[in-house]
Amino acid sequence: MYQCILVGTDGSETAQRAVRHAIELAAMSKADLHIVSVVNDLLSAAAAGASGLASAGDLGIEEALNGSNDAVEVAAAAARHAGVNAKTHSMTGDIVDALCGLADSLQADLLVVGNRGMKGLQRYLWSSVPDSVSHRAPCSVLIVDTLDRP
Repeated sequence: MYQCILVGTDGSETAQRAVRHAIELAAMSKADLHIVSVVNDLLSAAAAGASGLASAGDLGIEEALNGSNDAVEVAAAAARHAGVNAKTHSMTGDIVDALCGLADSLQADLLVVGNRGMKGLQRYLWSSVPDSVSHRAPCSVLIVDTLDRP
């Protein structure tokens, strides 16, 4: 079925739901799972400066990447616990460019993203990541429903 699956996360609960789905698919397919978190420091810093809110730029790229590393390591631990070979990636730059570029370089069969997510100010700054990824990905895309449903 799949040999290489890539999933994006920002550590949020909604992103963790997408990660859990990707772990299940990787376990069923015996695929390698690549877990990535992207810090978009440039736009975040500009918007935060205008709003007075803290941003990746204010925190420093190192702290933002540390949070990104934490998010992917938590997800990788869950994957490994499920018997999935997991690799982690923390990146800076445009979220969609990073996800699609990494999918291309890994020759991923599937890119998994949640339909909701991005913490804090990020959700107001960028157009829909799932929508943009679905149009630009070099592979199949699975958009996981991460909303709480009654």
